[in-house]
Amino acid sequence: MAGKVSASEQIPPVWPDPEGNVQGAAVMPLYASVPSAARRDPELYHLLALVDALRLGRARERAFAEKELSERLSSHAAA
Repeated sequence: MAGKVSASEQIPPVWPDPEGNVQGAAVMPLYASVPSAARRDPELYHLLALVDALRLGRARERAFAEKELSERLSSHAAA
């Protein structure tokens, strides 16, 4: 979602991950395996980031995530 929603002065939300390279506010992932799985699959990473935007974002981030997820799921269903 970086670059898609205006950035603020706040530190970015991140999943706690000993192999991560960005510091930020810890966000507990849906499952403990999320950081590892997302590191191996960029598309999964993007989808999980959108889910976290729905879980934790402000109205603007939630609206963006809802639209983006809907579009991605629709395109996968059509394939």
